[in-house]
Amino acid sequence: MRLLLATAAMVWGALLLVSPLLAAEPKLPAQVDGFLLAPVDGALAQQITDAQDGKDAALTIAVDGAPAEALTVAPERLRDYQNVYYRVTGGAGAWRLEERAFSPNGADAESRLIRRALGISAAQEVFFLPGREHLLVPAATQVLLRAGGQTWRFRAAGASAPRQPTRAVVIREGQAIPLALTEAFDSRAARAGASVAFTVADDVVVDGLVAVAKGTGVEARVQRVQPPAFPGNPGRVLLQLSAATAADGTAVPLVARLVLEGQRGFFLGRGRHLRLAAGTRVSARVARGVAVLCPVSE
Repeated sequence: MRLLLATAAMVWGALLLVSPLLAAEPKLPAQVDGFLLAPVDGALAQQITDAQDGKDAALTIAVDGAPAEALTVAPERLRDYQNVYYRVTGGAGAWRLEERAFSPNGADAESRLIRRALGISAAQEVFFLPGREHLLVPAATQVLLRAGGQTWRFRAAGASAPRQPTRAVVIREGQAIPLALTEAFDSRAARAGASVAFTVADDVVVDGLVAVAKGTGVEARVQRVQPPAFPGNPGRVLLQLSAATAADGTAVPLVARLVLEGQRGFFLGRGRHLRLAAGTRVSARVARGVAVLCPVSE
C-alpha cells in the first residue's frame, strides 16, 4: 500500500510539473517581436525535404502581402530528431530556409522567442520542441508558401487582411511569361526527372498592374533528352513546366511542354549539345486564363 501511494504521488507530481507545458501552447500561427511562428504539416515538411535532396527547387514565399519570390532551401540537415525547427532568413530577393537547433533551456535568443510564442515563458522550465514541426519567419502578419502545386497560408491570430487596395485582372490564355534560368544547363549532364529552376525574368503586367512579379520561381522537370545526331540534328531537351504564382498566390498554369535545342550542325555532321548559361531567357505561355487580384499603388 505504501509503495502504491508513493508511486501515485510521484505520478501526480510529474503531471503537475508538465501540465503547464501541455496547456500553455496557443494556437499557431503566433506573432512575437516581428516574427511569425507557423506550424509545419507533413505535406510541407515533405516538400522541404525534397528540396533539401535536390528533388524540388520551386518553393516560393510571399511575406506580409508582398509579391511571391523564390525561396532557396539549404541542403544541410541537423542530426537531431527533435529540437529542430525551420527558419526563413534573408529578405526580398534573397529568401532562404534552413534548419536550426532549438535550446530546451532557452539558451539563445531565437529559442527564447519560440518559447514565448508557444507560451513557455518561465526560463527554468525545460521544453522539448517536436522536430521539424515549426517554421519561424520574419513577418509582421502573414506568410504564404507555395510548393508542388500546394499553398500554405499563415496569418497571425487577430491580424487583419492587408489593407493595400487590389483590383481583379485576367491573365489570358497565351499570355507570354518570360523565364530565366537560375543556373547553367548542359544537356550532356541532364537526366529524365531532374529539376530545372527558372525565375520570371520581368514583371508580367496586365492592365497596368503587376500580375506575376519578377523573380517568382517556376520549376521544370526534364522529360526527355535527345543527343545530337546525323544529319546536323542538334541536341534537344523536353521540359515540363509547373505553374507560376500570381501576385495573390493564385496558380497560373503554363503550357507544360517546352522544347529547348542546341545549335544545328552541317549536313554531314552532328549538331551540338544544348548548353545554356545562367540567366538565359526562354518564353513560356499561359495554358488557361485565370483571374487574379493585383495590388494597386495608392
